[in-house]
Amino acid sequence: MNKHDEAILIVDDEKLVRRLLISTLTSEGYICYEAGNAEETLAQLQNHKVSVILLDIMMPGKSGIELLNDVMAAYPDIAPIMISAVSNSDIAIACMKQGAYDYILKPFNTKEVTLRIEYALVKRKLILDNSDYRQRLEQIVGEQAGEIRASEENFRNSLNNSPLGIRIVSADGKTTYANRALLNTYGYSSIKEIDSVPYDQMYTPESYAAHLERIRKGQNGEPVLQIMKST
Repeated sequence: MNKHDEAILIVDDEKLVRRLLISTLTSEGYICYEAGNAEETLAQLQNHKVSVILLDIMMPGKSGIELLNDVMAAYPDIAPIMISAVSNSDIAIACMKQGAYDYILKPFNTKEVTLRIEYALVKRKLILDNSDYRQRLEQIVGEQAGEIRASEENFRNSLNNSPLGIRIVSADGKTTYANRALLNTYGYSSIKEIDSVPYDQMYTPESYAAHLERIRKGQNGEPVLQIMKST
């Protein structure tokens, strides 16, 4: 991971805290921006691409928890890390449910903050990579489905336009497909009309035996294809 490509937004109403974190993180190679309240935070996010946001919970005006909701709604790819002087497991759990990656207590150790940021960036990359993979997979599946539909359409057109009479029957002998050439050969107007004609009027004794053999194959799961040359 190239830290020079990762930007961090530090949100805290205490300027000394922001200065400390900026000094630490810039020395680690990160790009840093700062904000002291919700309005400044949203302005920074509009102007800069940010990977991680360090978000203080207790701030005047809109709290960090409220701001977290706004950030996640508008910038779901950002990794939020909450910072608070309040050791409250319920608050920490609530933040995690709203999308926070981590929860750091004040007073904090700057080395710990740096380590937590590294973990957050790794997690963020995994999430983004997984999302990209799913999108690519959906695109590939969509393209293949389109190719299959096109292939099926081409095959059906080939059958429909074939000069040979083609009829496909199910395992029980029902006609499932007949092309134009076959309908024209027998003088039928539809598949339904084919199945409405008694067998003794449709076949000679020899062709009827062949028809029964095709039914037997269909019942055994074998492909059945009847091809007749159109006159």
